[in-house]
Amino acid sequence: MEFFLLLITLQLFINLFFISRSKSGLMQDKLLKIYILIAGISVLSKFVLLVNENVPNLLVTVSSTFAFAALTHLYIRCVVTKKEINNRTILLHLLPFLFSIVLFIGEVFIIFFFPELKNHGVVLIVSSFALYFRLVSLVVYLFADIYYVFKTADKRPFFSFKTDKVLVAVFIANKLVLVAIITASIFHYNVFSFLAFLQNLVISSLIMYYRVFLPYQHKIAEQQQLLKELIFKTKMDEVKPKYQKVGYDAEKLHTYVDKVEVYLEKDRPYLDMDLTFDQLSEETGISKHDLSYILNQHLNTNFYQLINYKRVDYFLEHIHEIETEGKSILELAFESGFNSKSTFNKYFKLHTGTSPSDYIKNRENNLVNIP
Repeated sequence: MEFFLLLITLQLFINLFFISRSKSGLMQDKLLKIYILIAGISVLSKFVLLVNENVPNLLVTVSSTFAFAALTHLYIRCVVTKKEINNRTILLHLLPFLFSIVLFIGEVFIIFFFPELKNHGVVLIVSSFALYFRLVSLVVYLFADIYYVFKTADKRPFFSFKTDKVLVAVFIANKLVLVAIITASIFHYNVFSFLAFLQNLVISSLIMYYRVFLPYQHKIAEQQQLLKELIFKTKMDEVKPKYQKVGYDAEKLHTYVDKVEVYLEKDRPYLDMDLTFDQLSEETGISKHDLSYILNQHLNTNFYQLINYKRVDYFLEHIHEIETEGKSILELAFESGFNSKSTFNKYFKLHTGTSPSDYIKNRENNLVNIP
């Protein structure tokens, strides 16, 4: 009893924390917020029955399983198709969940007002029906998830964010686990009553980690990158006078420059968000001192500007995907190697002289005006 109460407390804390911290207006986050809210309601419904010692089972509660199956499917559909999900569709997919609310109200009514009926055959049949219906619902949505993933996979990389990729995999895997759990619970009910609590807690925790904690980490990483750029620029300004005292062989210098340009063009290391100056030095086989000289004195740039300008060039090469494949500006920016919106906007404007949205707007106007 005490263990279940602890799980309930943790679940409610996580749910409230996620809802209060998640400020995104994306459709994906809207669907996850609805699920988190429903998961909290489900846990409270289990608590209502759990504190009553005469409850025959916990099967007829507000079922987060129905909501999980439906809302995570809509999440996957939204991610892989890049299309919004309207409220009518969400409501339609939540009908089984609403049905579970009606069953729960009936269960509570019987327990507290007609306890002699708690073991009535009809009540037990309804409980069993609810369990089998959950299983069917999970299996149907599981196949639907796999269908959408494979349907879209051959057209384009449908996971623009690592978070989406991980959560889609987690949701599909969890549906498989739930199918196994519910199948086992048909023969051993105690398996379901225990693991049902854990399922909500684990999924809610993962959602909070990937949709709240990681974005917060990215903001910190962005601030750290800006600081690194400032420190790097300061160091380069300090060592510039030293370069003038060092004689460089012209042929060796051109070899180094060609090596850097070929590496950037062929391997496109700038698509890696975590690329560092030390990695570029190591991969090209050029010492950090020589690489700094090439960038500052010969190419008249620095590491961060060079890499981010390359990312902007990649973005411009693939800008048609925003129009033809429905990608957002930010999605393509992340695919180009940027790890934050502000860094992308900064270097895009430095490189092109305009903002990304204005650039795309002018591009669309020019395409319309072509005779």
